[in-house]
Amino acid sequence: MQPLLNLEVLDFLKMLSNTGMRSSWREQVTCHPESSLGEVVEKVVSDNVHRVWVVDEQGLLEGLVSLTDMIRVIRLWYLTEFLQ
Repeated sequence: MQPLLNLEVLDFLKMLSNTGMRSSWREQVTCHPESSLGEVVEKVVSDNVHRVWVVDEQGLLEGLVSLTDMIRVIRLWYLTEFLQ
């Protein structure tokens, strides 16, 4: 296991592609800091992903919104709104 843990990430991804465990490299799904939560949820559903990368106007990474993040916020809203 240790040799695998020492692989660089790009080498690991190439290895996955060569073994057929990862069928193809996909373009990353992104949004901008001004995007609404609704827009991000739509991207998650339509692109079948679990995370959306937040990038600035130059395409530089500013953050990440995961499906778990969204579920936590929606759950908290639901609990405070309907179960008080």
